[in-house]
Amino acid sequence: TNFVLPLGYSFNLDGSIMYTSFAALFVAQVYGIQLSLTQQITMLLVL
Repeated sequence: TNFVLPLGYSFNLDGSIMYTSFAALFVAQVYGIQLSLTQQITMLLVL
């Protein structure tokens, strides 16, 4: 359990980061803000 618990926590963090990034991209699309591919990848890496 010493290995499984931190591993699951790490994967959950990755999922929440992806959710935040995709939600921000969705909001940008709703408001008609065009983001380049570089900006989208940067958001995914930074958030």
